[in-house]
Amino acid sequence: MKVTGEVIKVRYVNEENGYSVFDLNTTDGELKIVGIFDSINVGETLEIEGEFTYDNKYGEQLNMSSYEKKLPSSVAEIERYLASGIISTIGPKNARFIVEEFGKKSLDIVFDETDRLIEVRGIGKKSIEKIKKSVEELRFSKNILFHLSGLGISLSLSKKIYSIFRENTLEIINENPYKLIKNVKGIGFLKADEIALKNNLDKNSPYRIESAILYVLTQKAINFGHVYYPKDKLTLEVSKLINVETDLIEPVYMNLLLSSDIVIDNSFEETNIYLDYLYVSESYVASKLAKTALNEDMEILFDVDSEIKKSLKDLSIKLSKIQIDAIKSCFEENVTIITGGPGTGKTTIINTIAKIFMNNGYNISLCAPTGRASKRIEETTGFEAKTIHRMLGYIPSSYDDIGHFEYNEDNPLDTDLIIIDEMSMVDIVLFEKLLRGIKNSTKLIIVGDVDQLPSVGSGNVLRDLINSEKIKYTKLVDIFRQSENSNIIVNAHKINNGQEPILNEKNSDFFFLKTESPMRTRNIVVDLISKRLPKAYGYNFSKDIQILTQSRKGICGVMELNRLLQDILNPKTETSDELLVGNKIFRVNDKVMQTKNNYNLSFLDSDGEEAFGVYNGDMGHIIFIDKSSKKVTVEMDDKREIEYSLEDLDNLELAYAITIHKSQGSEFKAVIIPMFDGYRLLQTRNLLYTAITRAKENIVLVGDKNVMNNMIQNNTINSRYSNLENRIKHFFGLVEELL
Repeated sequence: MKVTGEVIKVRYVNEENGYSVFDLNTTDGELKIVGIFDSINVGETLEIEGEFTYDNKYGEQLNMSSYEKKLPSSVAEIERYLASGIISTIGPKNARFIVEEFGKKSLDIVFDETDRLIEVRGIGKKSIEKIKKSVEELRFSKNILFHLSGLGISLSLSKKIYSIFRENTLEIINENPYKLIKNVKGIGFLKADEIALKNNLDKNSPYRIESAILYVLTQKAINFGHVYYPKDKLTLEVSKLINVETDLIEPVYMNLLLSSDIVIDNSFEETNIYLDYLYVSESYVASKLAKTALNEDMEILFDVDSEIKKSLKDLSIKLSKIQIDAIKSCFEENVTIITGGPGTGKTTIINTIAKIFMNNGYNISLCAPTGRASKRIEETTGFEAKTIHRMLGYIPSSYDDIGHFEYNEDNPLDTDLIIIDEMSMVDIVLFEKLLRGIKNSTKLIIVGDVDQLPSVGSGNVLRDLINSEKIKYTKLVDIFRQSENSNIIVNAHKINNGQEPILNEKNSDFFFLKTESPMRTRNIVVDLISKRLPKAYGYNFSKDIQILTQSRKGICGVMELNRLLQDILNPKTETSDELLVGNKIFRVNDKVMQTKNNYNLSFLDSDGEEAFGVYNGDMGHIIFIDKSSKKVTVEMDDKREIEYSLEDLDNLELAYAITIHKSQGSEFKAVIIPMFDGYRLLQTRNLLYTAITRAKENIVLVGDKNVMNNMIQNNTINSRYSNLENRIKHFFGLVEELL
């Protein structure tokens, strides 16, 4: 069936795919139209072909199969069309004046004789130039959007591309669509490659090979934490990815080297390829640590032994010899590392050191990589602690997602001592930024558990620092007496030592519930968080209990558990507000997590000042949904209120269940861990150890006991390509030669 009419009301538009619902006024009355359109504006006249369908909820509607935009013909239609804002500077007022002057010829005047608009009251030469530009862009953009849609690019992405490149869009698409990767958010290598091949770009094009190299390097950094990748392996993977001969890849490395995208490094026997920024980070960290550790200008102007005795008396604590030695080393050395598992006294040592320095008039700063981790150290020590980003004064950028820091080499922090907690979570790039923000004379105390999972970002910084043997470190192994009553802590150390944990003791805090299948495991996990643990211990299922699982997929994975738990713990009601974003549903009161650093999201800090940055792993609850603007407000656990736009919501997920990797730096009253057979690389001792150390009061493992035992015995440490250890040795040697 074919109908013609005027758009009188737009009810819904999906900006991603162009799916639209609107009312069309025809000679036979109003019709509801559904289908995919490039754009819909009130006042437009459309000729639509389609079939009538009946929806139980919305009634009869015409499902569009094809359409054509017609210019309106009546004076009233023309006025509504011009008043819709489709042409810049022409609003309702000017539309009325134009129609009063030219009647049915108005559109011909606007599109073909634009200069005659000078005859219309209120329209001057400047306005006419803007109208000309808008008319030309309207014509041009429609052609471009049509071309891009033919290449399989969604409407929203097409508009984004056009908004960046404007009249150069087709030239870039035809010559080097891989430029889209750097400039258009939402387009990665795979999408750009799809566009290029559909547009008949030579599959052996250097542009294609360059982009593939950068893509593989980026994936290795993001997904595997590699700082570099061996050249031979990289060449083979690129060849396999894009199906080109290896001899065509070799000369392209030089192009990327000359453009400063990569660094080719031969320092340590083999040829390694770095993304430029990762090479800079690794080199700077090694050199700055050497300069700081070997700085002879640092001097302690008080008697360390007497101050330690005094502090222990003031704090009413007793420490072992190894703990006292660890404290002493923090005064004797410029850079010190303290590592150890739960209950070994790391926090007590931090507290003692901080107190001694402050009592003697030194400026100190405590920091951690995440908001949850900094909040923990602040609560346990009583000293103010900040995230590394906040301590360094992160300032967002108006033109990219990177931004910069107030405190840097040119403006270092005025502090005598920095204590970094949860160092295992710090990647090479963040550590570089921290070191750039401190003076060579600032003492650095690094605290963390080297047996925890490494950072989500690139590198294995804490382990590399220790393995270099150039930086003084103390490994704490003895459990504090007050922690010996906790099977969580005792079992964490047993697991870390490859021993089977103590299970299901009376009055214990460590439980194992055996099940015969993954489905049964899932059901018990759901029952534990929704009923059993809240009833037994008075826990709030959302704030106090956390499910930690190995993977995102599968019956006991994050995605399936969150889908189930949202409907059980926070079901939809007639009065509850919710928002559909892609395949995700968000509801008020949902527990959510940020899954990627977003340095540009703003909030008001405790002083009422605007601050920036929401980080991977930050958790909170949805407190408000604005359906009209498609915005979601989240109150983070540290009371920050963050407003998420539709674009920002890509990196927000439900968090009733999270992966163990995402739990780093956090603590929860109760933790539930499904034990199910899965991907071997995710079933390691340090993964289980990390999960168990997240629990403060109770932990319940559910599932197959064999899986737990296999994880305990699998002491595989997924190695990362990093040369930080070697570089530290190298730079220490250079600095020592100069002294």
